[in-house]
Amino acid sequence: MQQPPPKEPKRKWYQRLFAWCRHHPIATAAILGVFLGLSVLATMISAQTPTGTPTVQATQVQATDTPTIANGLCNPSCSTDTSPVPTQVATPLEPTQAPIPTPTTIVSDVKQNIANAIQADSDTVTYCFIIDKPPTITVAGQAVDVSMDDSSAVNIDVERAKTCIFDLERDAWATNSSFTQVTAHVQVLLQDQYGKQSVGDLARATLIRETEKKFVWSNLDADSAWNDYDSTWVLPGA
Repeated sequence: MQQPPPKEPKRKWYQRLFAWCRHHPIATAAILGVFLGLSVLATMISAQTPTGTPTVQATQVQATDTPTIANGLCNPSCSTDTSPVPTQVATPLEPTQAPIPTPTTIVSDVKQNIANAIQADSDTVTYCFIIDKPPTITVAGQAVDVSMDDSSAVNIDVERAKTCIFDLERDAWATNSSFTQVTAHVQVLLQDQYGKQSVGDLARATLIRETEKKFVWSNLDADSAWNDYDSTWVLPGA
């Protein structure tokens, strides 16, 4: 009796795979191409992805609860209020600016008040020869300067200049006793040894506030006040 031929041993999976590839070369090449393309694409993507990118987490500000018995944050001596109190952020204060001082009296008003007082004083108008040319008044803060130009007058001497200065001082202080000082000038036409003419002081006097407070103008005259002024000056040789 004839024996059947022995069966071939069962091949392993990779042997069958290799046999299939030999019989299907085109399909095998296509599959290898697909795998190769996927490998290249994965390499490119991994190269473009940055490594070590820090992760930023948002911080949430939570309200701070008031320590109470209910929330277990304090002992029974605390408040029994259980409502949460949001944390308040202090707003920085803007630096305050020092207030700009404003003058209590406008300079033009001061000058006008003095001018009106002088024009209303008949003695001042007479002794200072105030006809059509009023005195020049300058105000710097609380200091006043009154200058009478008598360069066109012919009958002006030192004694008359002292009387004019006395009247100018009295009229100026009568308008405002808070001046720091008042200086009064009487100016005349001067000529030097070379014949050059100019307008300059014949006499002047300065009276400060502390001294003026002691003055009783009704009991003084030009001569007595001249000795009490804080400073006086007379043109030498006049």
